[in-house]
Amino acid sequence: MATQYFFSHGDEQYGPYSGAQLQELANTGKIQPTDVVWREGVGRPIPAWRVGNLFPGMTGPPELDAESAADESPADSADAKAASAFTPAAEKPAPKPEHKERPRRVVSIRGGVLASQDGKYVMFRKKCDKCGYEEQGKNTTLIRPGAMKVPWFCRKCRKGRMVEMVAVG
Repeated sequence: MATQYFFSHGDEQYGPYSGAQLQELANTGKIQPTDVVWREGVGRPIPAWRVGNLFPGMTGPPELDAESAADESPADSADAKAASAFTPAAEKPAPKPEHKERPRRVVSIRGGVLASQDGKYVMFRKKCDKCGYEEQGKNTTLIRPGAMKVPWFCRKCRKGRMVEMVAVG
C-alpha cells in the first residue's frame, strides 16, 4: 500500500492523498505553503513549504501576516524544526545503478608459477628461483591491484622465499 498524506487548512483536515495527488493539490493552489502536511503514521505535521518538491524554489518560510504570526507558538516552530522534511513517493529520485567492479589480473609473477586466474582470485604454485624446487600444491589468493608478496619456505634450500606478483585492475 502506498504512503498516504494528509494536510490541514485552517481548522479542517483533508486526506488521505497519494504523493502525486498532494503535488497536484499544491500546483492548483488548494494547498498553501502555510498549511501543515503529515504522513500516515507520523504524528508531527510540518509546514507545507518544508515538504520536498511540493513548492519548488521555496527555501524559507513564506511571509506570515500579523494574525498567523501571533498564533504560532515557539513550541510549534520547535516541533516543525525537529520534524524532517519528506519527499512524496512520486518525486523520489531513481536509485543509482550498482557499480560493477572491473576484473583484476596478475600481469607478472616471480618465485612462482601461475596456474589460473578468474578476475578475482589467482591460483599459483610456489617455485624456488635459486634451486628450482616447486611445491606440488596450488595456492589461491585474492588479487589486489599493485604488488603482492606471499612468503613461503623452500624445503630443498631450507630458506625463506617470496612469491611476488604484480596485478592490475
